[in-house]
Amino acid sequence: MSNLRTSITLSLIAAVSTALVGCTAAEPPAAPGRVTPAASQSAEPSETPTPEATETPAEATPEATEGTDEAAQSAALDKYVAAEAAQIPKLKEQYADSYSEITIEGEHPDLIIFTYTFVNKVDKAKAEAYFKESLPELEKAAETQIFPIMASYGVKPTQRMRYTYLAPDGSEVWSHDFSSK
Repeated sequence: MSNLRTSITLSLIAAVSTALVGCTAAEPPAAPGRVTPAASQSAEPSETPTPEATETPAEATPEATEGTDEAAQSAALDKYVAAEAAQIPKLKEQYADSYSEITIEGEHPDLIIFTYTFVNKVDKAKAEAYFKESLPELEKAAETQIFPIMASYGVKPTQRMRYTYLAPDGSEVWSHDFSSK
């Protein structure tokens, strides 16, 4: 179940900005700590590990992960980042016309960063307007999908995430942070 939710969530995140693909300066969008190593499109396809598959039963229980120290929190985030990163090859294939690179990083103790680099140049002002309109959808995905999955891996008591979209030259088009608290 967690694998399916992770895949759906990452697809949603990638798809939100698909409307901007091909959006040049003359065209509007189609519709309104410590850092873990970045995972990118070069990863080999693999099945997303679930917390149950990568941890012993005692480690996976809420009682065992609640109130954990910073080292345990960091380890939990690393496991979650690895699980999400395993989906990158599928996303790269699905959105090859949209993104030249997709990375997923963790910033300890509780932040996951999804970064998408557009293949084509986009109009920053139009992109910002599009993403502003998409905020409720992105926030809902964070609250109902990403944060619960992070918590299931032991990233507690708070979870944070950042969406960042970059132009082909690496300049930032849009970025936004979400927090469970």
